[in-house]
Amino acid sequence: MLAQNSLFDLPSLESVIDRTPLTASANTLVSSAIALMSQAQENRCELEYTSKSPTLELLNRQRNSCLLIVEAGKLVGIFTERDVVKLAAAQRDLNGITIAQVMTKELVTLKRSPNQTILTALSLLHQHRIRHLPILDAQEHLAGLITQTDLLQAINPAELLRVVAMLQQQVGEKTTTLEQEISRRQQAEAELKQINDRLEMKVQNRTAELTDFIENAVVPMHWITSDGKIAWANQAELDLLGYAKEEYIGRSIVEFHADRPVIDQLLRQLSNNETVQNYQARLCCKDGSIRHVLIDSNVSWHNGEFLHTRCFTRDVSEQQQVEQQLQATLRSLEFQKSALDRAAIVAITDTKGIIIYVNERFCQISKYAKAELIGQTHRIINSGYHPAEFFQELWTTIAKGKVWQGEIKNRAKDGSFYWVETTIVPFLDETGKPFQYLAIRFDISDRKQAEQKIREQAALLDLTTDGIIVRDLESVIQFWNQGATRIYGWQTSEIIGQNLRSLLYKEISPQIESAYAIVLEQGEWQGELRKVTKTGKEVIVASRWTLVRDEAGNPKFILSVDTDITEQKLLEAQFLRAQRMESLGTLAGGVAHDLNNILAPILGFSKLLPLKLADADEQTKEFFKIIETNAQRGAALVKQILTFSRGMEGERGIVQVRHLITEIKQIIEETFPKAIQLETNVSKNLWTVNGNVNQLHQVLMNLVVNARDAMPQGGKLTITAENFPLDANFARRYLDAQVGSYIVITVTDTGVGIPAEIIERIFEPFFTTKEVERGTGLGLSTLIGIVKSHAGFVDVVSNTKSQPRGTQFKVFLPASETAETNLEATESIPQGNGELILVVDDEPSILEVTKATLEIYNYQVLTASNGIEAIALYAQNQNAIKLVVMDIMMPSMDGKTAIRILKTINSKAKIIVVSGLVSDQEIVTEINGNINAFVAKPYSNNDLLKAINEVVNP
Repeated sequence: MLAQNSLFDLPSLESVIDRTPLTASANTLVSSAIALMSQAQENRCELEYTSKSPTLELLNRQRNSCLLIVEAGKLVGIFTERDVVKLAAAQRDLNGITIAQVMTKELVTLKRSPNQTILTALSLLHQHRIRHLPILDAQEHLAGLITQTDLLQAINPAELLRVVAMLQQQVGEKTTTLEQEISRRQQAEAELKQINDRLEMKVQNRTAELTDFIENAVVPMHWITSDGKIAWANQAELDLLGYAKEEYIGRSIVEFHADRPVIDQLLRQLSNNETVQNYQARLCCKDGSIRHVLIDSNVSWHNGEFLHTRCFTRDVSEQQQVEQQLQATLRSLEFQKSALDRAAIVAITDTKGIIIYVNERFCQISKYAKAELIGQTHRIINSGYHPAEFFQELWTTIAKGKVWQGEIKNRAKDGSFYWVETTIVPFLDETGKPFQYLAIRFDISDRKQAEQKIREQAALLDLTTDGIIVRDLESVIQFWNQGATRIYGWQTSEIIGQNLRSLLYKEISPQIESAYAIVLEQGEWQGELRKVTKTGKEVIVASRWTLVRDEAGNPKFILSVDTDITEQKLLEAQFLRAQRMESLGTLAGGVAHDLNNILAPILGFSKLLPLKLADADEQTKEFFKIIETNAQRGAALVKQILTFSRGMEGERGIVQVRHLITEIKQIIEETFPKAIQLETNVSKNLWTVNGNVNQLHQVLMNLVVNARDAMPQGGKLTITAENFPLDANFARRYLDAQVGSYIVITVTDTGVGIPAEIIERIFEPFFTTKEVERGTGLGLSTLIGIVKSHAGFVDVVSNTKSQPRGTQFKVFLPASETAETNLEATESIPQGNGELILVVDDEPSILEVTKATLEIYNYQVLTASNGIEAIALYAQNQNAIKLVVMDIMMPSMDGKTAIRILKTINSKAKIIVVSGLVSDQEIVTEINGNINAFVAKPYSNNDLLKAINEVVNP
């Protein structure tokens, strides 16, 4: 109906405002206010009867049924008939009570505005169920009052008049009835008094019961006076805090609150007539503990005066503790989830493996977006690395509700692979069956790569010929590689945990004690040591010790790297012996030259004297014969000395220079300083030469030793050998050169070089630039003599444009007229019967020539470049291999170690050893007679074929 009010011609809001409502101040006594309201009504009634208008009477009653409380022009409250009724019902003593104590402070008002209509006012009255609506101006001062009756009167006066008239008629009719009703009420009042007496008795009884109930209620309660003292407390309150009644009642409530600001604020609220609900506080118990409580309160008044505040206490200590634990748990879970998301790859799937959740780390490592993963299975990242059985076992485990753990290799969207350490946890329902699976993964790709690298490095450590040993500061062995096993004979399982000093040394020498002290003080030591093997054999090792420290910098281990130089020392001794023999030969040559000069006249005169003294007696003639005979014997002896000293005679044959260079290379690598870098380059099809292998070996040794001495600080030493067809133009440059086929051996160093003023004299006997006792001056003179005896020549350049640094020697030797492989006459060499021969040598050219030769003679051939490859091939073809041809000096694993392992695999294995460094008897002794034959390098094809035939067909 109100929605249709726009159809009516409504009066303005201003027309219904009572601009002179009944007002009073806040300190007006209630009794005075009621009297004021009553007087106003009486005055209004006189006007009503004078005007004889019942409608105006009703209107004035509503207007005077409230009193507006105004202070400084502003409305602060309202006092209505309802408030009067409440006071009467409460039977409060009105004396001394002011309007401020009982007025309604929560006001519904309407601010005067051109936009406001009487409908707005009516709506507010209806909405808040009130009959009086104060009107405020723009400054919020009281401007008037509107009542519900005012509005109704303004909206439809005709209807109101009709209603008033009808009411007047009904009043007359009801007057008689009312008088009768008054009589009945008087009688009822008498009966009501009797009932009231009985009720009063019941109230007293109920009050006693209520007092007992409150006193013994389970809810703690206490009353607080206006000054904050405890006026009363029930037993539950005393039990909560642990006090007796006399210890609690009468004391200030402040003493029992742990937080002073809280109780101060609470007292302020209560003193302002306010009530509290669920007010959090902490109370102190008698035993010193703290109880968390929630406080509800209301205020008790008497005759308008504050009596006390009733407080109801609820102990929530346990709930508080549980809530704190819950909050802590939630925070912890949040932190854990955050940390897990940052570190782990997380996914959740249903029981069919369909992905329903992934975190960001999953997307980052898989290179897939979340939208691409959700709804898929983990097949999307399957690398194909694991067999189907792997995943069957995984699903079998988690389907049983068990946790599965393992490592999985996955494939990312871009095709790259990554490893994850995975834990899959089933989520179980109330029946114990999985309904989801949580997979937590950690990226271990770096660790897997590191493990692979460690395995590779460990394999390399085992492949190296050096012995690598780690011992603690008490010399207890912690690590022992295969190289150490090859040198000393002990297996890793035998040696770990043993004391190194008691096993590897015959005695602890002062050198060892000094080395130990130096490595602890300086962090490293290196030198040569004599040690013993498992069999008691003494070996010489070049040992490098390094002190290993822990993270705090404290010494922890000593790392030793031992290189077996026993054979190297033997070669050095042989080299020194050769040098001494060279010097001795030079000396013998000089002596022989002088003796020839002495013996020549003696021998001549021994021939001349018999002619001069033909008449001499027989005894004298016998003396002449004795002189001649002894002179001839002396000449023969001198000839033998010259033959020794010149070294230019001896058996000659086909020489493969590549073999000589290989042996020289081994000597250099084992004896020369590590600061000298060696490079060799030998033509694949290098021609052979006709010469004496020992003399040519001496030539090369002289050149490389001179190069070594020219580089005391280290440098580069290069040895090359190549075929060189020499033409007429080139031959004219050298006196001893002839047109034809030569091989040229070039030895180049980066040393100090030879000054130009002495380069022409370097081949003179006894000429040297070396320090005293470091050279005889016979090396190059001997070299040039050997080369010339082989119809060759030497070219040398130093410190020139073509050789700006160091010296370069070129040795030209005529190539032999036979082919490089020069197979001997086949009629004396029996053919093979297809036997499988394993040839082991680190020189590819030797392997190639030997393989080609054996295949020509109807043998099958397998080749290996070191001992490790040889063992692997033999293990695979053990039953087919009839014979092993084994070189001794090889990298990775030498021939001696390989022979021992082959004999372990097959004690009846047939083995021929080839070497150019030691004699056959030394090899046989060294490896305890485990070989069937020995062929010295450089060997002829005939020698090798004969040896093979003798071993295969004994």
